[in-house]
Amino acid sequence: MRLRTTTALAALVAAGLTPLTLPTTPAFAGTAKYADDFNGDGYRDLATAAVGATVGGASRAGAVVVNYGSASGISASRRTVLSQNSSGVPGTGEKNDASVPYSRPAT
Repeated sequence: MRLRTTTALAALVAAGLTPLTLPTTPAFAGTAKYADDFNGDGYRDLATAAVGATVGGASRAGAVVVNYGSASGISASRRTVLSQNSSGVPGTGEKNDASVPYSRPAT
C-alpha cells in the first residue's frame, strides 16, 4: 500500500513540475473588414428585426432576418432567419414573444 501511495505521489509531483506546453500554432481569430459582415465574405450584410414574424405556428414570436450582401448589393434571396426555434438559440418561440410594451413619451 505504501509503495502504491509513494508512486502515485511521485507521479503527481512530476506532473506538477512539468512545464505546460502550448500549441506551436497560435490561434487566430480573423477580423471582418466590416462589423456588419456577418458571414465574413467581405460584403456588408443587413440584419432586420421581424417582430411580427410567426415562428413554429406562434404568432408575433419574432425573428431576425439577415440578408447577405454581395458585390451587387444586398440580396433578398440569400438570407438567414433566426428565431428561438433556430438551432443553438435557447428557448422556443411563443405567441407575442416579440411584443414590447410601448409607452408614449410625455409631452
